[in-house]
Amino acid sequence: MGFLNWLFGIRPDSDSDSDYNSDNSGSEINIIGSPEFNTRIKQALNLLARESPDDYYCVQQYTKTIAEKTEKYTTGAYYWDFMIGIQSDDISLNLPYLASLLVHENWHIREYQNNGICANNANEELECIARQAIALQNMRGSQHEVNYLRNLDGTHYLLKKTW
Repeated sequence: MGFLNWLFGIRPDSDSDSDYNSDNSGSEINIIGSPEFNTRIKQALNLLARESPDDYYCVQQYTKTIAEKTEKYTTGAYYWDFMIGIQSDDISLNLPYLASLLVHENWHIREYQNNGICANNANEELECIARQAIALQNMRGSQHEVNYLRNLDGTHYLLKKTW
């Protein structure tokens, strides 16, 4: 077992969702939501720790809370609280994509904390999307999903401002 595997308590050569149920990841991150939500987020964090440890470390460093949000269009970074909000429906996403979504939203928090940059321009959004795509590729996400992310133009941040 390699050092990172030992550090994160990860068992090698295991790919099913049930293998990500151990409580070794996200111990410093407060998860608020239904039991289903808590389980799924812990699975996503464990997958991230195993397959993309640098991104997992970054999530641990900048995110204090991951909270279930029941309102529509509420998945996002809440910079001032070091919180990621995940819409209830998003926990049904496949596990690698859900974990990469955590990386994306965490990157917004990181940019705000380090540089005072909010998600109000396409360049910052593209940087977060790039981090998400790299993490998704590290976790062996589908090539279709990786390509989808790579083809985004970064303007979806405008959607919340127009409705």
